[in-house]
Amino acid sequence: MINVRDEDRRYIFQVVHEMVQGDFGKPWGDQQPINRFVFIGKKLNKRLLRDGFEACVEQEK
Repeated sequence: MINVRDEDRRYIFQVVHEMVQGDFGKPWGDQQPINRFVFIGKKLNKRLLRDGFEACVEQEK
């Protein structure tokens, strides 16, 4: 799930091997908008993944 700026709906993004799918889902409603990524795999470099995604996050002004 991705919280997209100026959008009241959550963006659901899925990648499996080379198949990529993404679309807007239901509105956040009363839920706090968040970004949540789930990685499933063996021997993943957690630090590299976290640092890479944190570099893409827009900081609040």
